[in-house]
Amino acid sequence: MPSSDGGDDEDSQSYTNQSTIDEVLAEVGFHRYQWNISIWASLVTMLIGAHVLTNFYTTLEGEVECTLPGCVDEEVPSVSDFCANTTAFRAAGWVKRWRGQTVVTEWGDCVPTWHGPTTASVFFLGWFIGGFAAGRAADRIGRLRPAFFLGFLAALVCAAAASSSGFVVYLAWKLCHGACIGGWSLCTYVFCVESIPDASRSLVATCVLAAFGVGTVAIVPIAQAVPDWRPFLLIIGGASLPPLLWVCSLEESPRWLLSKKKIDRVRVVVKRICEINDRPVPVILATLRVPSDVVECDDNYVGMEAGRPGAQGNSSPVKPGLRAALRHPGVRWRIVAMGFSWFAASVVYYGLNFAAGDLGGDVYVNGLIIAVGELPAYWFQYLLIDRPSMGRKKTTAGGFAIGAATCVLYVACEKVGLTTVGKGLAVLGKTAVAACFAIVYIWGGELFPTDIRSSALGVCTASARVGGLVAPFVAKLGTAGFFFFSAAAAVAACLDVTLPETLNAPSFDTLAELIDHEAGGAGTQSPMAHRRPSDDGSPTFPNPITLSSQDNGRDEDLLADPDAVELDVEQS
Repeated sequence: MPSSDGGDDEDSQSYTNQSTIDEVLAEVGFHRYQWNISIWASLVTMLIGAHVLTNFYTTLEGEVECTLPGCVDEEVPSVSDFCANTTAFRAAGWVKRWRGQTVVTEWGDCVPTWHGPTTASVFFLGWFIGGFAAGRAADRIGRLRPAFFLGFLAALVCAAAASSSGFVVYLAWKLCHGACIGGWSLCTYVFCVESIPDASRSLVATCVLAAFGVGTVAIVPIAQAVPDWRPFLLIIGGASLPPLLWVCSLEESPRWLLSKKKIDRVRVVVKRICEINDRPVPVILATLRVPSDVVECDDNYVGMEAGRPGAQGNSSPVKPGLRAALRHPGVRWRIVAMGFSWFAASVVYYGLNFAAGDLGGDVYVNGLIIAVGELPAYWFQYLLIDRPSMGRKKTTAGGFAIGAATCVLYVACEKVGLTTVGKGLAVLGKTAVAACFAIVYIWGGELFPTDIRSSALGVCTASARVGGLVAPFVAKLGTAGFFFFSAAAAVAACLDVTLPETLNAPSFDTLAELIDHEAGGAGTQSPMAHRRPSDDGSPTFPNPITLSSQDNGRDEDLLADPDAVELDVEQS
């Protein structure tokens, strides 16, 4: 109970005088340790890009070639036509060959055409499972331990898949492979962005996500040089082991530790980081604030701390987590809309990758063109997402709109025989969607508070894997598939405009702070709520403002006039 002798005001002042983890990380800065994290996360993401495209280069169906002089001038039949009437085509001098053994060619010259798409779909099904499970685990036990464990398993499972004795066994290993890669990817990314100061987060996240594109480029010459799928998988799996040693030099995410109320451990970690950076320990570390809890009040969630001023109504504490987030309409809509955006980005991105084999010409050249074409997208989106006139929302919606338009225009060009123009449009569409894929990682991480970030992004990555799961089959539909890609991108663009912009918006440590901020409550404000913008629009860290919880109307007037607030504090 608040005391009648001004104790309530003292509690309020004590609360606002405490520092936030954002302020501490800003004081720590970006130095040797932060470079270490960024390089490690980029290497892991590059390897993940290579792991994903193993599903494409190990399931190539081969090419139909002529072996008799009489059929040289005839039109080359497609693989599906050849396999539908193998006896007649072989009698006419046609055979099916490839540079090396693939999963499809090793277990039969004309295995069912769904074997290739099924391999990729099973992989993404595993990613669906692994991403969701790893997200929940990372919110419970931390980011680094799951990242190390899943990265080690990914290397072992990749090697085990290379020793498969049959297609069914291979699919089982690919399911496990996808689960490990999905969890490894999520834990690595979340750890990286949580350990970086706000001012550097967009740039670092862009570099890390661009590394995925670098991985898809780097794997093309490897696949061409090693066309046999078994040694190819062994090479990719072996390359995944060295980055695991890097984890030994890293400390657990300070944001996650704080969300678990491990305040002493946070101070130890920050001091260790400062030692590595050869920098002084921030003075404000001593007054680091512990985030608030979540309580339920009449089916609505309100953020407050036990005994904290501003707490009103009858409420009982509930355990914060994904279940509590889904019961709140605003947070639930964030998860649904962002989840569909991840789905659309995935189905279009991977769908265009798998359609590369049907674009005509050399499959490796097509794959290289599409992979290289997306690299500028990462830097283009970085230039836009931090501009106040664009931000996360407009850039993402615009990218999906471009992707939707180019898929339709590609079909139109194919109808009139403009194959080269069609390929250019396909590259443009994948470039635009690749930019969206990068932004939803950044935007999604900012939409959710620390204590549910991994779980919420686990749901999003699970949605993306549903897109990856259906993408290989949709890519085989030809014209109808491109119309599906266009529709998915268009819907995502419409949903994105309903989500809040997070550029220069407050970040939150707990679900309580986010919900109370959405409700407009004065009880639990964002940890960034007392930042006052400078003349150039960038956030600053002024002296703490003392607010009284006894006069909410007066507080609103004071917040509207910062000078009046400072005067009021001096007079009191």
